[in-house]
Order: sequence, then C-alpha cells, then structure tokens
Amino acid sequence: MAVFIQSATAEITWASKVISYSTQLDLTSYSAKQVLGPPSRLPSFGDCGCAWSPSMSENYFEEYIRVGFEKRIRVSQIVINESFNAGSIKAIYLYDQYNIAHLVYERNDSDRKWVLGRVFSLNIATTNFTTNDLKLVLDTESIDGYNQIDAIGIAEAASTIPTGSITTTDKIVFKGKSQNLGEVINSYGSEIAPLVTPDGKTMYFTRKNHVENKGSIMNDDIWVSVYDGTNWSTAVNIDGPLNNEANNYVVGLSENGTMLTLANTYEFTGESRMGIAQTWKNSYGSWVFPKNLITPGIITHNFFAEYFMNPDRDVMLLSLERADGLGLKDIYVSFSDNQIEWTDPVNIGQHINTASNEMAPFLAPDGRTMYFSSNGLPGYGDQDVYVSVRLDETWKNWSKPENLGSFVNTKGFEAYFSFPDTADYAYFSSTGSDMLNADILRIPLKEVVEAKDSLLADMVIDNVTITDEELILFEEEIFVPGKEELTVSLSNEILLFGTVYDATTDIPINADLTFILTDYETDVVVLSTLNNNYRLKVTDSVNYKVTVIREGYLPLETTINIEDFRTQKVKRVDFRITPLRKGEKIILDNVYFDANKSVIKFESFEEMNRLYDFLKANPGSKIEIGGHTNGLCTETYCEKLSLNRANAVREYLIGKGIDGNRISTFGYGSKEPIDSNDTPEGRKRNQRVEITFK
Repeated sequence: MAVFIQSATAEITWASKVISYSTQLDLTSYSAKQVLGPPSRLPSFGDCGCAWSPSMSENYFEEYIRVGFEKRIRVSQIVINESFNAGSIKAIYLYDQYNIAHLVYERNDSDRKWVLGRVFSLNIATTNFTTNDLKLVLDTESIDGYNQIDAIGIAEAASTIPTGSITTTDKIVFKGKSQNLGEVINSYGSEIAPLVTPDGKTMYFTRKNHVENKGSIMNDDIWVSVYDGTNWSTAVNIDGPLNNEANNYVVGLSENGTMLTLANTYEFTGESRMGIAQTWKNSYGSWVFPKNLITPGIITHNFFAEYFMNPDRDVMLLSLERADGLGLKDIYVSFSDNQIEWTDPVNIGQHINTASNEMAPFLAPDGRTMYFSSNGLPGYGDQDVYVSVRLDETWKNWSKPENLGSFVNTKGFEAYFSFPDTADYAYFSSTGSDMLNADILRIPLKEVVEAKDSLLADMVIDNVTITDEELILFEEEIFVPGKEELTVSLSNEILLFGTVYDATTDIPINADLTFILTDYETDVVVLSTLNNNYRLKVTDSVNYKVTVIREGYLPLETTINIEDFRTQKVKRVDFRITPLRKGEKIILDNVYFDANKSVIKFESFEEMNRLYDFLKANPGSKIEIGGHTNGLCTETYCEKLSLNRANAVREYLIGKGIDGNRISTFGYGSKEPIDSNDTPEGRKRNQRVEITFK
C-alpha cells in the first residue's frame, strides 16, 4: 500500500538529459546524470548519492548544470529538488529555439539562507517561446557544505509542489511498536548488527565506542546476550579469539547456532584483511580460532562493508562499494557448493541498488525475501529498512522495494533488520529521530509472509475457510514440461530463412525474433530482420520455439521443426503477425502455479520474459492481466486466488522495469471458463492467465 504524502495535480516534466555542467563530485554517485528523472528519495532530505553535487563544497566561481527535456513547452513553473544543503540557487535560465538565454530567476539577498532540503518551486509568467532547455546556476560559496540537486522539472501550468510518497509493505506485519532493549543490551556506545540464533535464545551483536572493546574503543567487537524466555541477560564481550585488534562482527549463524560466520580474516599474527571466516565450538565449549574461507572479489572502496550468510552456508549477500557498482555501496551475492570456496560476488542489479548506499542485507528463512537498508529510495529519514522478493534464480530480478513503515523507520538511521526462525520478534539498529548513537530495538511480529505461499495462508481468504474436501476437488495439478540437458550436437548446417509479413495486408515488415530449442537447455538466440527478412543457421531434427515481436503488433509464438529441408540444406519459414487492437486477448500458456497457490513456478519465467520483451518493445501499450480458475470452489476463494496470481505476474514485470501504471489486474475467478469443468483436461485449460490489450 502507498502512503501518499502529497501528489501533484498537474504534470511536471523532469529533465531527461544533461547538456553541460561545471563540475561533478564523482563519475557515478553525485554525478551530473543523477539530476535526471523525478526526485529519488522524497519525502526525506539529506545526503544522497542519487543527486548531483559539484566537486567543491564552497567554490568561489559559479557552479552550473544545463539540462534538456523530452519535449518543448511554454513554461509556467519550474520545480527543483534541493535534496541537501539547500539555498544556493542563484539564477535560472531558459533557452529558446535560437539558443538565446532568458533569465527567469535571480536570487535576492533575503533568499540566501540554509535549509537541510527543500523543493524549490518557481511560478513565472508563461514564456512566449517553447523550450526544453534549462540552466541552473548555484552560488555554493554562500551555503556551507556540498549542495545537492536531485531533480529539475518544468510545467506548462502551475502545479502542486510534489513532496513524494512512500510505498509501505504488507509482506511483514507488526503486532506493536518497537521497543528499546535497554541497558542490558545497549550502552553509551553504538550497538548494531544483531543476529539471533534460530531458536531465539542467543543474540550476537556488534558494539563500538566502548572501553571494554579489544584494542581501540573505536573498533567493532562481538558481544553476546542470552534470553531466558522473559528477559535478555546483560551482554558480555565474547573475548578472544573472536575479538581482536581489528573490527569483528557476526554475519551468519548455523541452524543449531554452534557455528558462527565472521567478517574479516583471522591470522595468528593478529593481522586482518577483508574476507570471511568461520568458527565453531570445540568439545570443551570454547570457540576455535576462526578459519578463513576462500572469498575472491571481496573488494570495497568504502571503509564499511556488511555481509550475511544463510544458515545452509551456500548463499552470501554482501554490501560493497566496487568499481562495477551503480554508485556507493551496492548489494552483491556470492555462492558456494562446499561452504569453503565462494564465487566472485555478482551485483544483484538496479531493481535494488541505487547510486547511493544499500547496506545490511538479511535473507529471510524462505531464501527469497530480502530485507536491507537504503538511503536512495523514498523514505522517512536518513537510512530506512526495505523489503523485496527475489523473482527468479538469476538473483538479478527483484520486486519493487517496499518500506517497512514508521513502526521501524524514523527520521534517523535504521538498518541491520533480521529475525530468527521463531519469528516472534524482529531486531534492528536505530539512532531514532534524535540521531544519537545506535541502539538495538526489537518489534513484535504478527505475520511474516513468505515468498513461497504457505498452504494455510492461501486457505483462509476474507474469513472464508476452505475445507480439506473442497481443496482436494479444487485445482488440477498442471504438468510442467521440463528440458533435458543438451545431448545432441548442434551442427548448425541448415540455413533457415524467411520473411515477416503483416497478417492483414501481406506487406513485408521488420521485426525482432528469438529462437530457443524447445526440448533442451540452450541459450536464446535474438536477431532482427534486415529488409524484412531473417537468416539463421540451425540444426536438423530438433524443434525451435520462435517468438516474433514488433511494436504495434500482437506477439507471435510458434514452434517449428527443422525437417523436410532441401538438398541444398536450406528451409524457408515465413511468419505473419497481426496488428495490435484494443480488446485483443492472448493466453499465457506456459505460466504455471502450484495448485491452489499464487507462487509462480520457475518454469514460467521464459514465458513471462517474452511478455516483458513485448512490453519493452511497445512502450505505449497497456495491458490487463486477468487470472482465471476452474469452478470447483467458492467464488470468493476463486476470485481471490485468481487476483493473487494476476498480481504475481504484474509484480514480476514491474520488478524487471515495466511501469506499473501500464499494467492493471483483475481476478475473474471461475466466471469466464473456456472449457468444461467436468473433466480434468477442461479444468486445466480454465486455470489460466490471460492478457487483454487496452
């Protein structure tokens, strides 16, 4: 659900390209390109890598940025999001079609004052020329600190000043407000990164700025507390060999809590470097000297790094600032099949990572739901906690991050959110709105919705309970065809060629085509026609699934068998595609769900990626995703399940970058069957997802 702070009543066009600029603080974060698009983190203000910042905090010379917009308009309003250290705007120019600059704003001395952040809105007399070119001039010397500009917009008519919205989650439900764990856990120092053992009885956390820490009090040390069912014990320093002169913290726990995964390496010489180590208790109940794991690629340009290893010790999430990142700290993933050697970390992509800081990842027990902290997304304060669900096995497609809401997030810093398998409380670190040293808080949980729907969660809908007898009769289990490993030799000796035609006029047209073997695991081949024709070398006696896509046309999906080719080893196959008309419908034949559930099966992603490719190729098209069931259960249940399935497909497409405003959903339940419900085959056909073009 969305918490709307305020919304604009007229359309604001945001800058879409950088024409020129004076300086920039960095090449990615704080770079000139960060000014493009709508505001990144409204309604909050503060330091953020998602904004443009000049290279000097106080430059005697003027700093400027000149931006362009997609279309020329007569401007009546200019909107600028000064996201941090606001007040330095000195002048604004608009350029006409002859590249002549028109001064539309010049700062008065009375306007020269610092504020943390603001949305600067300027109403002017409507220009007598059309423009898509604006120059913003800053007087950085007049305002202390680095001045940051997050977005620049223009409008044809006066509009309400945008102040942003926060999308809060329903993936986790809180039973009450958060509670500070008090002096037994928290001190005058900072307490961060709590991890509680799966049984909920032991908490390991990190404490800094404390006299009982090893080495410098600025170092991070591991502390531990035990829960007796009512209260947590007074935390104690876990001591050596886990704490030493370096920074020490726990980043993973085994299922039984007897093995700890630790940040940084351990050497008998006392030296330490970036990496991961593990320790476990010996027969005397003492922690053994940590053993270093083989973790290539753990490199960061940031002094701080965070990690989380799952209890099975085969997946590790990392927050690093690397050269291949999107800006400041990004979240990466690494894998291991032997718990010792780990793959080079892979960036999990721009669905999660921004040009600012993403940190403190935690992977829930379902293995798909991730909690993390960011200051590059719309939020309440300096650093907020968000949740997202992994949509496939690539680890690069995630649902749109959702804020955990004001029960967790404040105007200050919140991070390191986690909960044990008991799921009675979640634990996190917070400075609170007063921005003092971080403390550990806990919050009671009412419900944690796993990415893999539980049967119980699907069985109780709108207070309508489905009995076991009804459940058995409800949905047919759909057979999902699998693919074998490639066992044939791809000789690619046959030349497949042909032409793409408009099905209504028989006029040749250009299009994009994808080819993939239907029965074997292989890579997809993507090509575009040249002069309306395509050519591809293929192998005989195998089947290819072909998808043909062109803007303004319905996608075509068909299967061809490479046989009956000429002695010259060539085969012609032409394709005809139909112009897209409103109201046209297609069925997603290869989108699969478990019976009575709304979790998309892995085998469905190939089909949904083709739908994504179509929507990407047709940016002006809008669709309705309709869910349908058979008729063997109550209509209330059928409508709810069908809507959940439609929403699951929509969430996948949004997670890959399709604008949610282009996709509506509807749960038709059992109201529109396409076959009889009297046979298993008919019921399987009725259980479907259908696309209607709007």
